[in-house]
Amino acid sequence: MSKWGSIILVLLAAALGGCGGVKPTPGMSGVVVTLIAEPKTGVVQDATSIDYSALDPGVSSGPTGRMEKIDYANLGDIIVWLEPESKSTEIPPSAPLKIDPSAPIVGVQPVSVGQILLIRNTRAIFSPYVVADGDEFVLNSAPPSEAAAVTVRNPGLIEILTDPKRPPIAVLYAVPSPWVARGHSGETITFSNIRPGRYKACVCHPRLPGSIVELLLIADKVSPITLRVSVNNLAVPR
Repeated sequence: MSKWGSIILVLLAAALGGCGGVKPTPGMSGVVVTLIAEPKTGVVQDATSIDYSALDPGVSSGPTGRMEKIDYANLGDIIVWLEPESKSTEIPPSAPLKIDPSAPIVGVQPVSVGQILLIRNTRAIFSPYVVADGDEFVLNSAPPSEAAAVTVRNPGLIEILTDPKRPPIAVLYAVPSPWVARGHSGETITFSNIRPGRYKACVCHPRLPGSIVELLLIADKVSPITLRVSVNNLAVPR
């Protein structure tokens, strides 16, 4: 079978029956992604635990140390995005993300490479710094009530801190695409008004391997796909 032999092609009317009212603008496409988190094959769900250190050496998770029970049915912080295959595909810019230290972001926030982060100064002494995959730098300080700006440079996890003795005010996950969202197991995520063409639909989780599905988006059609995060995907690139 050729590379694109497994591409998912779905007709809106025949296969989706309207897909719950999802309808792209004429000439554009849509994708409805179902997110699934799966325990290791053969392991009983209620007894499932994962050794985080096997995936990320040095990580300790909670009071149980290296081992922590995972509720796959309610797993959150799953990041899903679409990546165009063609570099000529027009990619819309992402709006700046405002971050307020007085109201830390809960969970892992998806962002795009090239997106601007605006970190508001809420105190007199303010020196936020960023720890990211391949990057670690201090931002320029900002006057009180104003914001320090930084541009997301690389894909991967990003932590923003204002005090090394305190937890990050934001944990972000950057991807090379503006079509990105956060969800939880069993949820459906909709991307609408996407230009037709070949894409990769990608999913990841901070502590579990993700997966990738290649698809061809056709004008005026909506494609339903399923993406999984699971230790069964260890052979799949994150």
